[in-house]
Amino acid sequence: MSIRKAFAPFITALALGMLLGAARAEATPISVNKTFSPNSIALGATSVVTVTLQNSDTTSAAAISNFEDDITTMSGYGVVNAAAGVTTTCPGGTPSIAGQVVSMTNGSIPQAPSSIVPGSCTITFSVLGNHAGNGMNTIAAANVTTSLGSPLGDVTQTLTVLPANVTVSASATQTTLVGSTGQLVFTVTNPAAGVALTNAAFSINASSTQPFTVSSAASSCGGTVTTPGASVTSGAISLSGATVPAGGTCTITIQTTSSVVSTVNYTLP
Repeated sequence: MSIRKAFAPFITALALGMLLGAARAEATPISVNKTFSPNSIALGATSVVTVTLQNSDTTSAAAISNFEDDITTMSGYGVVNAAAGVTTTCPGGTPSIAGQVVSMTNGSIPQAPSSIVPGSCTITFSVLGNHAGNGMNTIAAANVTTSLGSPLGDVTQTLTVLPANVTVSASATQTTLVGSTGQLVFTVTNPAAGVALTNAAFSINASSTQPFTVSSAASSCGGTVTTPGASVTSGAISLSGATVPAGGTCTITIQTTSSVVSTVNYTLP
């Protein structure tokens, strides 16, 4: 019998043991699930976040040493609603909010009542829609650590924030007499009750059969107002970089002068 044949059973057993050991090293009873409810909201509206921690071990609860959900991974589309706070059903857990990070460094995940039903507990908080678009939030596996290990992979969920229906209102026409100043006030309304609109911008077209000049332009929203040149018959009046308060309004006041009687018509593009 050759040496190779003599040692073949031992080599096979050793390789099998190494494979089983690697599988045991990778296995973990801990898993994480996350939901946004609802998962599509208007700008300024609220979505409830529920993070479910699960433990499939039927013999032991999992002591939580660290949990962290960093909402900055949503790139500003959603922000933590700190005023609403954070709660947990994990025994002994006391979660907290610091800036845009929800964390917990104590408590436990109950042991599984059976081999097919995991033990579980939740951490619940809420976020506000801050910018229109799709915000992807990721809980990194490394940010969930317990006495029974960490989940095998990261968990990612997406919240869709729909744009607010900002309205702009003003009189349709403005008549300026010779040697006088005509004034028009535009009102910008932000219907989103939870979030101020930043970097707001809009443009209105102005036209007339007679030359007119915009002598002044002021915004209560901040930002920059751009107007046509002097003695023009058409041009755009635009606002950029403004901030409209949550659930509030701001105004843009335009004054025009003319050397003749002129009627300026304003239309939204």
